[in-house]
Amino acid sequence: MGRERSIDLRYFLFLSIGLTRFYLPRDREESTGITDRLCEPQASSVCRRNIIVLSGTLVVAGLAGVEPKDLRLFGMTPSRDWGVIVLGVATMLAHVYWYLLRYQHLKEDGEIEQGPDFTATTTRLKIARNRFPMVRKGADLVANWAALLMTVMAWAFVGSWILEALGQWEVGGT
Repeated sequence: MGRERSIDLRYFLFLSIGLTRFYLPRDREESTGITDRLCEPQASSVCRRNIIVLSGTLVVAGLAGVEPKDLRLFGMTPSRDWGVIVLGVATMLAHVYWYLLRYQHLKEDGEIEQGPDFTATTTRLKIARNRFPMVRKGADLVANWAALLMTVMAWAFVGSWILEALGQWEVGGT
């Protein structure tokens, strides 16, 4: 008999995209007094940095009016419209990959930092097998919002480039 697994969408979104400050498991009634701060592992921050760098490059190129055939991403420059389409899809898949990888890093390596209540020391606990109430650090929250907004803007430019390339390709372009 297979073990049933249900995905807690709020938990997944809290760890992967990270747009909310607090996470409270469904079985907890109140959110007051959450002081356990989520500590992101370095690998999770690297994924977010990659998202921001790729998105930022695409947004700046789009705002500057750069032709997609003149872009050089992943060490490649598309030579034809088909290349623009392939490179555009590859950038979107890279974003999806980094968001999923970010979720996995946080789920498996993330920790919460329990502040000192009665002692002078703090304790770090892995969140891998527990569903702790958590509060996200302010800097991480701002960086997550920036990453998502830049991703949406980058996808808008990439989508327009793909549609333009598809239009020229169907009409008989190269």
